[in-house]
Amino acid sequence: MILLCDIKDYNETIEELRHEWLTEILLRLGLDESHIIEPIPRKTQEALGRGKIEVYDSNSSSKLDIYYDSEMIAQWKDPKRIRIREKDGKEHYQVHLNFWSQVELDFGKE
Repeated sequence: MILLCDIKDYNETIEELRHEWLTEILLRLGLDESHIIEPIPRKTQEALGRGKIEVYDSNSSSKLDIYYDSEMIAQWKDPKRIRIREKDGKEHYQVHLNFWSQVELDFGKE
């Protein structure tokens, strides 16, 4: 998935997209929507454990690994970005999102 992003809003935009992707996967795996909250409270952690779902978040990057029943089923990797300068001097990023999932998703089908 490729998108254009304002340089100032890059981090916020990527975090919102990553959360949207994660939320859709967790819902498709049967987690109740009321348990999908940031930061993850105790009830959400318990629900993830009952569903055999493990989410590993890298603190140093936007990388996210999702396991179901001890098997990796989805991964979000750091996006690639290219800085674009228009003729009028405006700048933005062309962002190449880097993710995969064994779960059928609507995310990225636009």
